[in-house]
Amino acid sequence: TFWLLFGLFDLICFVTGILGFLIPFYDEAKVGFLIFMGAFGGAHKIYPILEPFLLQGDEVAKKYEPLLEQHAKRLRDMAEAKAKELGKQE
Repeated sequence: TFWLLFGLFDLICFVTGILGFLIPFYDEAKVGFLIFMGAFGGAHKIYPILEPFLLQGDEVAKKYEPLLEQHAKRLRDMAEAKAKELGKQE
């Protein structure tokens, strides 16, 4: 739970870091939030709030699984054909 929320936090910090210097105590707030998440069990308090949104993203990702499987199969077939071609040349 902590590492999932830390990953989201890091992504948000990457995006907002460009304008972070405009916000007073931005860096101190980030450190305080990380301490809250790790030392005070904040990750277990925040995760239930974010879980419905994360599950929606999971449903969207599942829609694209067949497309990705087709693409992976096509790439695997191309790689196998190229390997056979290179093996015949030697």
